[in-house]
Amino acid sequence: MAQPDIREGVVAANELTFHIDRGKWLLRLFGCAAFVVVGYLIREESLYGWLGMAFFGVVIPVYLRALLVPHSMALHLDSEGFEIGSLVRTKRIRWADVQCFELDRSGVLPFGGTQVIRVVNAQHIHAIENTIDNSYDAPLIDIMHILNEWRKRCGSSNPGRASSS
Repeated sequence: MAQPDIREGVVAANELTFHIDRGKWLLRLFGCAAFVVVGYLIREESLYGWLGMAFFGVVIPVYLRALLVPHSMALHLDSEGFEIGSLVRTKRIRWADVQCFELDRSGVLPFGGTQVIRVVNAQHIHAIENTIDNSYDAPLIDIMHILNEWRKRCGSSNPGRASSS
């Protein structure tokens, strides 16, 4: 089944899935492996070598799992809401629980601030889970526009949804 052209903002399909960008995740994996090697080389001279090996060594299986089971990390949209996949579970959010999606810069993520999509007015998710990061196979701004289009189209048809107009 052909995926709609996201640049055109097509939302006529009943479901849409964004998968992880394998190139980004491979780059992250190789970066972690490089830090493990550097940590190994300086382990006798500095405690930082051991700490680097431990931290980045633990992160490597995370990236391997994401690459080997990419659908587990997908962002899946349907008429009821959307699911954000993570390494351990998926989080389902109904369109009726979201006011809008907007771009935001988050300084919480490792390696400094990065651009994310913030889910506005989703009271049942915690602050750190309140974002969709830039891990997917489409530009973040396109994903944000599509999320807002789906929310408008599908959220207004959900019974019991409070009017926000």
